[in-house]
Amino acid sequence: MATQFHHDLSEPVDPPERIIKPTLSDLVVYPDQASVQGGRFPLLQPFYDLPIQQKQRIGVLASGLASAVGLAGLGVLVTVANGRSQLLDQAESELAVLKTQYDAKLNQMASSGQRQASNSTIVQAASNYASDLALPETDQVREFLQTQVTSLDLEYATLVGKDMRIIASANSDRRGEQFDPDGLVGTILANPRQVKTNSVVVAAELQREAPVLPSDSFGQDALVRYALTPVINPETGETVGVLVLGDVVDRESAIIKDSLASLNDGYGAAYARSQGNYLLASSLNLGNARNTQAGVNVPVPDPAILEWASTAQGKPVAKRMQVGDQRYGVAAQAVLNFRNEPIGVLVRGTPEVALNSLLQRSLLLHWGQSAWQA
Repeated sequence: MATQFHHDLSEPVDPPERIIKPTLSDLVVYPDQASVQGGRFPLLQPFYDLPIQQKQRIGVLASGLASAVGLAGLGVLVTVANGRSQLLDQAESELAVLKTQYDAKLNQMASSGQRQASNSTIVQAASNYASDLALPETDQVREFLQTQVTSLDLEYATLVGKDMRIIASANSDRRGEQFDPDGLVGTILANPRQVKTNSVVVAAELQREAPVLPSDSFGQDALVRYALTPVINPETGETVGVLVLGDVVDRESAIIKDSLASLNDGYGAAYARSQGNYLLASSLNLGNARNTQAGVNVPVPDPAILEWASTAQGKPVAKRMQVGDQRYGVAAQAVLNFRNEPIGVLVRGTPEVALNSLLQRSLLLHWGQSAWQA
């Protein structure tokens, strides 16, 4: 049963106690009260005791110092931003040096190919093959091609006939095999002229050719520089073959080593791009000390820059990143094939050490100026 409450109305009811609300004067703490005299902020008491004029002067000085420090901080931020931008610009400039050295080898190959394609041994062998005569004794031709490989530090030196089959090669005996890398031989036979370009050679082709390479280079597709020169019979003006010179970019290639030697520091790498994958061909990480043993086969820690470069239509891209134990401004640029498709990437890393020293000096300068102005 529910409990019932009953009150007799005849009994007097005590009135509720009155709630007294504090007034504003009750809440105000006056200077002569104990809250101040007791030292709510005892460290500021000497300031409270100063005359008003001295307090005003101190306020003006504090305001000026705060403004100077704020301007100095802004100056440092601007310096840091500009410094990092300049570092990336420098990395792109140094990447241009690497690209120039990369192309210089192509130019050297093309110059040699132009001379050797008119050599009597090459012309005679290609002309005889084009006339459906029996293949000439190829030992002399092979020796000639092997000399080109040795003198130019190449991997490929191949004489190809009009039917796009091998007449002679500097490496394995591949006579009679079809050889038309990236469709380049057919292109030159259809429109005779010299072609300098880049390509990717699949691992199976490297194994068939069997050039002198580091053993670990045969397990993956490779970036190759090609110089292809038409062989022309001087008596008939007929194109009777194509001389193909090729240089495989591998971990023993001089391209990265030479670029680091000329720039004295930093990081360099070359990648092949095959079926959407980026395969490290060669890399060295020298860091900031030119007398330090370089790190070999050091990959780019952020492969996104490789894809970024591949979509930049041959223009360089750059960003900051950590490589090994140092930070770099890293620039990358795609290597294009005959059809202007990205089939590789060159990478240059410029150390931030010099930038950090500059920023430290700039920071000290800004703070020194701020202290003087204050």
